[in-house]
Amino acid sequence: MTKDYKERMFDAFKLICQMEIDVRKKTGMLTYLFSMEPNQWRVVGVSKDALRVFKEHGFKSKSKMGINRSHIKRRYDSYIEIMKAYEEGKFQNHLEWWNFYFDNDETYLTTASENMRKSNHSEIIMIENPGFNLFRSVGFGWKHGPDEEELLRKLHELHIKD
Repeated sequence: MTKDYKERMFDAFKLICQMEIDVRKKTGMLTYLFSMEPNQWRVVGVSKDALRVFKEHGFKSKSKMGINRSHIKRRYDSYIEIMKAYEEGKFQNHLEWWNFYFDNDETYLTTASENMRKSNHSEIIMIENPGFNLFRSVGFGWKHGPDEEELLRKLHELHIKD
């Protein structure tokens, strides 16, 4: 029986954990490993400041516009936590491991400066993203088409009173 990609990723994760290298190198390797997931860095909210920037650009995504997906929980911290949990034997199988990763991989769309400040950002507006089909990952970026534009426009109309 062929393993699914989550099982293959778990196998690779275990090999990375067993390597006798600096932990920063391991977290870098995990970044590449998890980039195999087509729905990494799931967007669950957007900051009011980001909505203002999107409005300036017609709710489209443009290169160098200064919007980032900002991890709710720092990736480095999540990776350290998942490696520690693995070492402590907290995962009975690849699905428990996967759920831990998936639950800690949520992001907000924020301005670049908000992303750098982390805890000091404008109000976050949570979004409905059933099946996580909006803002799907493309490398370090995301897909941004008419559905994303419509959602951002509606959120701006509802929440921004400038």
